[in-house]
Amino acid sequence: MFARDPEHRPVRSFAGWVAALVGFAALGWTVLAVIDQWAEIDHGQLLREAVLPVWLTIGAVGFLYPFTLYMTYEQLLKRMRWLADDRSVWRQQFAVLSYAGPRLSVVRDLQGAANHDAVHADGFRAAVRAIRHVRRERRAEREAERAAAHRLIDNAGLDGWDDVGQRLDQREFAETRRALQWLATCHMGHYRHDERYRPDLLPLVASQFVRDGLPRTRDRDERRCRWTVVVRVPRDRVRLVLRHRSLRPATRPVVL
Repeated sequence: MFARDPEHRPVRSFAGWVAALVGFAALGWTVLAVIDQWAEIDHGQLLREAVLPVWLTIGAVGFLYPFTLYMTYEQLLKRMRWLADDRSVWRQQFAVLSYAGPRLSVVRDLQGAANHDAVHADGFRAAVRAIRHVRRERRAEREAERAAAHRLIDNAGLDGWDDVGQRLDQREFAETRRALQWLATCHMGHYRHDERYRPDLLPLVASQFVRDGLPRTRDRDERRCRWTVVVRVPRDRVRLVLRHRSLRPATRPVVL
């Protein structure tokens, strides 16, 4: 959280410069020492010491991948046994092992709620079909995310709407929705506890908006965030409209 908070950016910058200066100083001292003692140095030993981090890294990767694969499989198979509720699922587990094999990405796709259909499948073949269906869904989700990222770039600055009535320029819409969902969750908690909405809640949670990806702008004279929230209460629903009074054209009101 410290590394992502924009308020700590000057501290990160200063620490980075200090670390860079220390590193360059150590490198310079090492080069000077090698030049001064070149005739006394065992060149073969120096070469082995230079290559040591390389082959140690390769060896570590060769160990870490099987270890990560084993731990991921263990978590997945335990969850399958838990979802089975004392029912035998060895055929479903064997289907996972035979389909995924050593592919860590496939095993990770089957984690969480994705393995529910495989657990409740009737036999080995049905479990394999369920696993393939989950894999197709995961690929479709990743393709949709890539397409959405490309649309953000292609439609940046365009004014108008698409075929389903959404604005073409969707920059910061997803970030604003996450911010509104967090604000609505906080308001819901306070309302359940005190049966009223807290009017001073926005400044307390505004830092989360920046972590969600929204820009932070500040007044010249006052050190406060320039956010405005309009609360609309039609019957039993609460609608929150978050308006960021920024000069950036990408920021637009979004309604939750």
